[in-house]
Amino acid sequence: MDATEVNTGARSALSALKETYKIGKEGAQFIGEIQADNHATVRSAQKQRVEERKHVDALSSAQEQRAYKKMLNKFAAAAATSNLKSHIITDYGDKAWIEYERLKKEVEKEDLADSKLMKGDLKRINELFWWCMVASSIIVYVAGFAQ
Repeated sequence: MDATEVNTGARSALSALKETYKIGKEGAQFIGEIQADNHATVRSAQKQRVEERKHVDALSSAQEQRAYKKMLNKFAAAAATSNLKSHIITDYGDKAWIEYERLKKEVEKEDLADSKLMKGDLKRINELFWWCMVASSIIVYVAGFAQ
């Protein structure tokens, strides 16, 4: 092997090393981009979890507020009933309170009956709607064949 062949071999090896180094840098850049993308995905997921926690906290706070208002309304209704009872008894006597409770039960029964009738009417309206849909579908289907 002479000096020219050795130089050519050395240059070839050096050029291969340079090419390998260049490819290594490109690979490192590619891996860096993948890592940056993964970090961005993780940060996005963490941010989403924080937002979900805030939403859950806000929802539970809203539910607590609704429960508190419902409790206050219940207490207010109980106080109003107590005041009404004491008013009726002091102004009209014990028998008037008993009569009031009997009339209240009658009104509740009437309201329950009305509610049942309204539900039945709503059911019939829904059934009529679906029958109309079936009839219109048949008409459209038959009209399609007529053309």
